[in-house]
Amino acid sequence: MTPDDKQPELKATPQQIALKPGGILTALVLAVVVVQLCNTMLAPALPDMATRLNTSNETVGLIHGFFFLLSGLVSIAAASYSDHMDRRKLVLISLSVTCAGLVVATVAPNIAVLLIGRLLQAASGALFPLALRILRETLPREGFGRGMGIVTAAYAGATSIDVVLAGWLTDSYGFRAVLAFMVLVTAIAIVVVRVSLPNLPATESGRVDRLGTVLLCLSLSAIQAGIGMAANAGLVVAASSVAVGMALFAGFWMVEKRSSAPLIPVDYLRSRDAWPVVATSALTFTGILSVINYTMPVLSQDHNGGYGNSAIITSLAFLVPIALVTLVFSPITGHFAPKIGWRRTLHVALIGAVPVLIALVLAVGQRAEWLAIVMMAVLGVFNAMALTAVNGLSVILAPERNPGILPGINSTAFGVGVSLGITIAAQLAARGPADDPASTTGFEQALWMAAIAVALAFLTSLAVPRRADRNAEGA
Repeated sequence: MTPDDKQPELKATPQQIALKPGGILTALVLAVVVVQLCNTMLAPALPDMATRLNTSNETVGLIHGFFFLLSGLVSIAAASYSDHMDRRKLVLISLSVTCAGLVVATVAPNIAVLLIGRLLQAASGALFPLALRILRETLPREGFGRGMGIVTAAYAGATSIDVVLAGWLTDSYGFRAVLAFMVLVTAIAIVVVRVSLPNLPATESGRVDRLGTVLLCLSLSAIQAGIGMAANAGLVVAASSVAVGMALFAGFWMVEKRSSAPLIPVDYLRSRDAWPVVATSALTFTGILSVINYTMPVLSQDHNGGYGNSAIITSLAFLVPIALVTLVFSPITGHFAPKIGWRRTLHVALIGAVPVLIALVLAVGQRAEWLAIVMMAVLGVFNAMALTAVNGLSVILAPERNPGILPGINSTAFGVGVSLGITIAAQLAARGPADDPASTTGFEQALWMAAIAVALAFLTSLAVPRRADRNAEGA
């Protein structure tokens, strides 16, 4: 007799859901915690990873970037597949693939195997959009708002304990201990999801746009690979990879135009309701999150041009404050943005972030660590505002007939933006005078890149329709 025979599958009947809202919420929170750990917990361990695997911070940064790219692509693919298969099964598949990737990375003897493990972990990108959908489907109306807040807090890394623990584990045992802890949490999540989530059968029987999904993944991966190889492989190889990626994206565009059920409706993507939000999201987090997830953690632990800190000091000084500030200001922004306007809130966030990033450049150049720590905490305020505002706009400006499409595309833009930002930052941070290993030039250039990306994000945000604010005022 199989385990499934011993324990009958749960059915998503109103009676069962009413009896088990706590179990459902617990399962979804654990699933989202897995996403958050995959996104942020390895940040303090990146330099240790490079050292123990005999590679460079630049290479580790490129792998980190590829994870975010694939994770963003998985999120929109999951949104499409969630209509065509049982959502509980999809959550379990995503968690199982993520767990396999964590195991592979934990035992990786070299950087190539680590890459395979990290890419498998990108399956976690499906879990947050799936969690939001399952919340709406299963929790009673009076519990939905509280459940959404709890799940979102988990996604944002509510306590920041993970980065502190990651710093201690890295200093004491190395990056493999961090990955082993993530394996344990993911295994627990699989068990709880299996026991607590009801079956949520497919709602549509049409075809999934598999060709579009494959073309989009290949095109963006080729473009990112070209950018990542620019410094070492030469201009011809890098440009060829980018050209292949652009050709594949053109193919994706043509397929989507002809598809009766496209992954991304291109006509909608060209509208002012969509492209300004998507472009602003990608550019904003190209800048801000490349600083949070790569440039400053690596700089903090660099013994030449950086501050020479341990992993746990890096976590406590640079990562915990920004996580806590983001946690506090996200709900504050969510409260005030509908009153003053989501579009205006986004403008304030972007205008405020640029001088903070410039101040970080000055702090790095002058080796003023205290100023860098303060500016990172202040950046958390504008990160919270930008993240909340752009997500709010994706909901407000989504078409009524398909309210999930813009939030799904926005999630992909977020992943692509973080991925490109880390990839470019890793390239720039590795640069510097060959005769002066203590130079901060590379890190300063990475921070300037972030400031420019956010400034460009402000320009694209000006194209967001003004009615987004009118809608908010009338809400």
